[in-house]
Amino acid sequence: SLVDGTDNVVTVGVGLRLEEVAPMLQELGLVIPMGHCTKVGVGGHFQTSAAGMLGRAFGLGLDWVLSFRIMTANGQVRTVDRESDAALYNAVLGGAPGSFGIILDYTIEAIKSADHPYSHMFYFFWPLTETSFSDVSKVYQDIMSTPEVNRDLFLYLTIDPTAQALAAGDVDPHIISLVGVWTGVDNGNLTGTN
Repeated sequence: SLVDGTDNVVTVGVGLRLEEVAPMLQELGLVIPMGHCTKVGVGGHFQTSAAGMLGRAFGLGLDWVLSFRIMTANGQVRTVDRESDAALYNAVLGGAPGSFGIILDYTIEAIKSADHPYSHMFYFFWPLTETSFSDVSKVYQDIMSTPEVNRDLFLYLTIDPTAQALAAGDVDPHIISLVGVWTGVDNGNLTGTN
């Protein structure tokens, strides 16, 4: 469970899924850089990076872990941070889950949502054709190669089947899906000129 919401420091139990953590944090006005696959568990996710849509602006989720509680092979429960045992801290965060013990929870410095008032998410969808794919891909590449938006913009471009089209038996039920996150860390509000 989310056991501590003191200021912007939270302790998150490893048995939670990301879909459970995000609304709890939202109620506190907080966010943590982490993935967006809802069924992923917190335990292994933060050990293997916690990469997600906020990564360009804020880094990986594991970068925000202040400490964790771990049960080691000898049955001892330890609280580990960068100062108390730097070798174990660095081995666990970014290593293979379960290699060094059983993580019980993470204490994480969260980001205050109010500190980033220009952050928002957006979605665009287009029917998949050769022309639309070529056009969207070119615009995507042009935008993502613009250094001015390096930290502010994350775009996730995929080709996805649509449930409605599959159910209707369409021959080519796929769409181009573009999901974006604008943080405004460097450029403030998204105006269309930045």
